[in-house]
Amino acid sequence: MSETVYLLHFDRPYRHARHYLGYTRDLDARLAAHAAGQGARLLQVLRENNIGWHLARTWDGGRALERRLKALHAAAKLCPDCGYSRYADRPRAPEVTGIGQLPEREAAASVPEVEWEGFDR
Repeated sequence: MSETVYLLHFDRPYRHARHYLGYTRDLDARLAAHAAGQGARLLQVLRENNIGWHLARTWDGGRALERRLKALHAAAKLCPDCGYSRYADRPRAPEVTGIGQLPEREAAASVPEVEWEGFDR
């Protein structure tokens, strides 16, 4: 069996915790154990407090990878469900559908006006 590192995303935080990062050789069996409230104490507590969770991401790798990822202390940055972005507080330019192409007139007219403070237009 292959080794898998996995990230669980909680439906709502439990105290400070929002994620669980683990390692297993049998992902299906490990997720079933977590769902039954067995294994990791944190997931037992989630079950007792009616907090749901789901599998957010997996990586091929073993315990060494799990330790490296845990050492980052950045589960939210690794979680695709958290939508973390270094630049989340910065204004976004409207998306262009293709390289070198401008959006159609109707599509461009439907894009809301963005105030670009500090930028010359």
